[in-house]
Amino acid sequence: MTENSFDVNPYPLSLLTEEQQVVYGEWKELFEICNNPPPKDIEIGIVIVPTGDWLDRVKPALNAFKQYARTQSIPPRLVITGKWSHAEMPSGGASAEKVARVMRLFGRIADKTLKDRIIIEGVSEHAKAQAQNIYALKEHDKIKDPWVIVVSSYHLPRLVGSFIKNILNEEGVLPKTRLYTIPVDLPWTKEVPREPRGVRWKQIFSEMEKIRVYQEKGDVATKEEMLEYTNWLRGAE
Repeated sequence: MTENSFDVNPYPLSLLTEEQQVVYGEWKELFEICNNPPPKDIEIGIVIVPTGDWLDRVKPALNAFKQYARTQSIPPRLVITGKWSHAEMPSGGASAEKVARVMRLFGRIADKTLKDRIIIEGVSEHAKAQAQNIYALKEHDKIKDPWVIVVSSYHLPRLVGSFIKNILNEEGVLPKTRLYTIPVDLPWTKEVPREPRGVRWKQIFSEMEKIRVYQEKGDVATKEEMLEYTNWLRGAE
């Protein structure tokens, strides 16, 4: 999803009840805070793609990875994160290992150097763990800043909020890690493939419930923390 993609791929507000419209407004506010596309004049250190939406995030992530590899002095790392795409599916759905295999086989990455830039983080079972485990890669000098997350729009506020919270926990009120986003523009009225979740436009309601629960637990940044981080990020550009 681009910055103006709500115009290109409008959310189906006409399907919502008044109560749902209120929740949508809360979700969209968080989305607009957390959605920070990478500036064109910086070199990206890693492209992050979480498992989920079956394989629909693969192509946008590959496109971003290849574009940065062509235009940068040093190719970025491509980090695929997640033990599964859906825990209730047989074999967990699309694991990080499966996504990486698809990328290597069908992504037309012929250059061995680029293939070697792929990192599989296949142990994380939830967003908090993904944020922590990817930060651990930074601490071991396996990845560099800045980061770009490629993720489905409905999941963006919760995932990015988890990463922001972990960055603030690790670095304090003066963060150093720059985290940008590339939302994946997928049809709102289509179902999440191969996952028993239903259509995408309904996902924001369960996402907002999870955001509230995990904010109370301290796993997801509050709106105020998201704003503070985003203001810092935009000022650091």
